[in-house]
Amino acid sequence: MSLDLTTPNALVGIIAIIGGLEAVALVTAAPAGVLVYRQFKRLLERLENRLASPTVLSLDAVLKDIKEVASTAKEETARLDQFLRTCLDVRASKRRRVAEAAPTLH
Repeated sequence: MSLDLTTPNALVGIIAIIGGLEAVALVTAAPAGVLVYRQFKRLLERLENRLASPTVLSLDAVLKDIKEVASTAKEETARLDQFLRTCLDVRASKRRRVAEAAPTLH
């Protein structure tokens, strides 16, 4: 009994041809993919330079202004605190003097 191998041999041949076509497609698609990647990278760099960099610079300026305002507010708060403590100390000393000068009623 002899086996007829024409059908399996034909299928193996088709698979081999498809493998060769895949290799050719990969060899031709790889450089195209590299070109697309480079163009996309350049596009992203241009967008970053045109949009993101000015936004970051303006954000830095705003943050610097906020820092200055916060610093000024802190300084003014410290001055106001010192002023209020001085006022309270003066008031307390006046009360003590008035209490010491007032005659005791017994």
